[in-house]
Amino acid sequence: NVKIIKYLMDNGKRSIDINKQDNNKWTPFRYACIKGYENIVKYLINNEAYKI
Repeated sequence: NVKIIKYLMDNGKRSIDINKQDNNKWTPFRYACIKGYENIVKYLINNEAYKI
């Protein structure tokens, strides 16, 4: 849900790296693309998430 992503980005207690990779070298942007979460993809792009 894009509202949850937005909330976490706006209210995170520490800085959130929107391009952080997991153990498989995947970013939130890649997960959103693969899962077809168009609203989240748009939100991430607008917030400078661009690494796949």
